[in-house]
Amino acid sequence: MANGSGGLGFGGTRSGLSRRSMMAAMGVAGIGLTLEACGKGDSAETLNFYTWDTYIGEHTLQDFQQANGVRVSASYFATNDELFAKLKAGNPGYDVIVPSNEFVERMRAADMLTALDLSKIPNFTNIAPEFQTADWDPSPRHSLPYTWLVTGIGYRKSKVNGVPDSWKWLYDSDAYKGRIALLSEAADLIRLGAKYMGKSLNGLTAADIAAVEQMLIRQKPNIKAFHEDNGQDMLLSGDVDLVMEFNGDIAQIAAEDDDIGFVVPKEGSLLNADTLAIPKG
Repeated sequence: MANGSGGLGFGGTRSGLSRRSMMAAMGVAGIGLTLEACGKGDSAETLNFYTWDTYIGEHTLQDFQQANGVRVSASYFATNDELFAKLKAGNPGYDVIVPSNEFVERMRAADMLTALDLSKIPNFTNIAPEFQTADWDPSPRHSLPYTWLVTGIGYRKSKVNGVPDSWKWLYDSDAYKGRIALLSEAADLIRLGAKYMGKSLNGLTAADIAAVEQMLIRQKPNIKAFHEDNGQDMLLSGDVDLVMEFNGDIAQIAAEDDDIGFVVPKEGSLLNADTLAIPKG
C-alpha cells in the first residue's frame, strides 16, 4: 500500500479481484455462515442474500445451490448507505448481507447484526491470520471478512499527462475539468481528501472536515459525477479520464483495455474489507 493506511491498519499487496468477481469464493468463507442463516423462519430452503450490484460470479449461486441444496434469492444494493438505510428501517427478510468494515461497526452500534458462533463456521480457520481479528468488529464477531480492497485512481493513459499519482488531480486541480468521477460515499471522500491535505485519519477534527468540505465545494465544477461504484464503466466507456475507484474494478477493465491504468496516490489511501454478516430481524 502507499504511504500509510487510513483503513484497517494492516498492509497488503494489490489485488486483481473486485466486487464484481469475488463471489466465486463464497463457498470458502460463507458456507457455515449461510447455512446457519437458512435455519431461521419457515423458508428454510431459501437463503435471502443482499449484496453489491454486479458482485456475484456467473456460476456462484448455482454452484452453491447444487452443493448445499439451498436456493439463493439475491437482491442488490449500490452503496453502504443504501444497505444501512434499508436494514435500519426494518429487515424485510434478508438472511445474509455484505457490509463494508465501517458499516459493520455502525450496524453493531445500532444492534442490527447477529453475533456469530464461530464453532459453527469451521472455514473461519481458512481466513488469513491478519484478517481474523479486527478493531472494527471485536469479539464476539458479528461478521467475517470476505474481500479486501484499496481505493485509488483509475485513469486512461492516453488522456492524462504521466501517472496521476496524487489525490490533487481529483480534489484540487482543474487540469481535467469535466473528466473526473468521484465515489459518492461521503466518509471516503472526507478521509481521502484529508489524506491529500496531510491529516492523520486517527484524529480528524471538525476543522479538518470543514477544510475538506470547502475543497470539495471548490472542486465540484470540475467533477463530472459522484458515482455509485460504477466508475470503472464510466472510465471504460470514455465518459471520464480519471476516476476514484476500487483496485479490483479497475483491474477488471484493464484486462479489456490496455489503455487503462491504476495508481494508489503517494499521499496514501484506504484499505477496506467487505464482509458477510447476518442481520437481525
